[in-house]
Amino acid sequence: MIAADMAVILPGSFSFEAREELSAPAFFYRWFIVDRRTGGRKLMPEFMTCAQAVGLYPGAQPDLRTCESRAVSRTRLERY
Repeated sequence: MIAADMAVILPGSFSFEAREELSAPAFFYRWFIVDRRTGGRKLMPEFMTCAQAVGLYPGAQPDLRTCESRAVSRTRLERY
């Protein structure tokens, strides 16, 4: 028996707008940078968004083969 004060969420009970707020796609890549010591290109092991990579490594180029789409909440997406 379910208590009267407990909320029950059924699948499909969210409106489209609520689902839109819950998640948004963010694209993450591994990035090529120029190694300062050798002057050659180096593939970074971390996955980053475009904003993160350009902020950390000016001139970075994405490796398009490594693209990952992840669902991220809108408030978290604003940080990227």
